[in-house]
Amino acid sequence: YPPLTQESAKIALMRAGCRFPFIVLLLFVSIGTLAADTENNPTSRGKALYEQYCTVCHGVKGEAGTPLGHILQPPPRNLADPVSMARINHERMLDTIRDGRPGTSMAAWGRILSGQQIDDVAAYVKSLERPRPAGMSQDEFDARVGGQIYQYYCAICHGNMGNAQTAIGHVLIDKPRDFTDPGSMAKLTNEEMARAIAFGRPGTAMVAWQTILTPE
Repeated sequence: YPPLTQESAKIALMRAGCRFPFIVLLLFVSIGTLAADTENNPTSRGKALYEQYCTVCHGVKGEAGTPLGHILQPPPRNLADPVSMARINHERMLDTIRDGRPGTSMAAWGRILSGQQIDDVAAYVKSLERPRPAGMSQDEFDARVGGQIYQYYCAICHGNMGNAQTAIGHVLIDKPRDFTDPGSMAKLTNEEMARAIAFGRPGTAMVAWQTILTPE
């Protein structure tokens, strides 16, 4: 059989229309409706853009398990992981896509994608996120999210276990706080801890994170 081309398919439909005009009319209406729905759906538009520009690092399903994703440092964000995405709101996602993330391999796409396209990609990325694990309470989920943020930003000084036994911690004059010391932690309220994270501790190596981390 000869290959089916767009032109031959059109001719076949036109011939069929002589015998089954109502069916052919329905086919044309359905195809037109589907195309219009895709064109008017931000998630559908974003999917096409995501597959073109983002899958090489983040993967088709957003899990970042790609050959390139495995060698990049820091690795690309797992867009399907609800813990990783918990504190990424729409505005932050737009900023990241448009301006990139300094210090990472996330490039700025603002010169390639229009504002509408960036918004469409963000809509599709949000659809990749899996739901919170079944049976996990909000407090447990928040602790899991906080733990991931801690490992990314804080462990370099305070250590993976929070005991400040790190290479940097040993050379700082004002040692990082040991979070495993009950006596030290008893003097620190949640409000004081949040204030120290947001505004830093003058005279120490503890920097302000309010421009990097959201209040949540």
